[in-house]
Amino acid sequence: MTAINDAYQAIFKRVPGVDRYYKKRITGKIDNTKTDLLITPVVGSYTVYGSNIPTIEVQEIEIQIFIGKENKKANLDTIKNSIVSFLVPKWQVSYGPDEGTDPETDESMLTFHFTRNYERKLN
Repeated sequence: MTAINDAYQAIFKRVPGVDRYYKKRITGKIDNTKTDLLITPVVGSYTVYGSNIPTIEVQEIEIQIFIGKENKKANLDTIKNSIVSFLVPKWQVSYGPDEGTDPETDESMLTFHFTRNYERKLN
């Protein structure tokens, strides 16, 4: 959860055109006039061991942006560039940006995966 919280804090209320930010799956009614940003975890792994204890955790998150069909102010390029500028160089883009259309809602959609090496504090 550290990865999600750190990324959320880095971009919360800073991406032009994004109306709502989520760290959990979006539920409820879709608002066609809003742009939603969702941050979810992707399976991570461990690397660099010291005394048989992993010291580096490879963390990966997925960021998805859903632009409502009636939203005229959101611009995918601006959103894309803003997210990258807030997360890189602490994070690396490991997948995306992948633009498409959500098959369930017909909203424009953008998907990124970001990865970082997180040093675990061992006591």
